This record gives sequence, structure tokens and C-alpha cells, in this order.
Amino acid sequence: MDGSSIGNPGMAGAGGLLHDSSGIWISGFSLNMVIATNNVAELAAVRQGLLLAWELGFKFIQFEIDFVTV
Repeated sequence: MDGSSIGNPGMAGAGGLLHDSSGIWISGFSLNMVIATNNVAELAAVRQGLLLAWELGFKFIQFEIDFVTV
């Protein structure tokens, strides 16, 4: 999962992918968020990833994100 913006706030997007423990791709997503902060874009990626995993029937997942606030 990852989200970013050009400017803060600015044009933003988010995306992510789901794969199994062997690294085999299961599904992915992308979001066009128009205007958002980088933090909102990161959180939108986490939310969408959780929704996608839940819809596909996964209940136990491991996230990898690079979300940092300073």
C-alpha cells in the first residue's frame, strides 16, 4: 500500500497490491484522489487495501507501508 501527493495538499493518488506468502499476485487497486495531503493518501491506501482483502475473504493480513509523519 502506498499513497502520495504532489504538494501538500496537492494532486494525490494511492495504490496497493495483495499477494500470497509466496509472492504470487492476487489483486491490486489504484485510487485517484484529486486533492489530498500525503497523510490522507497513505491512509486511503490502507483503507482500500483492508476493504479489498476483506471482500476477497482474507481475515489475517500483513501490511507493508512507508507511512511516516514528522
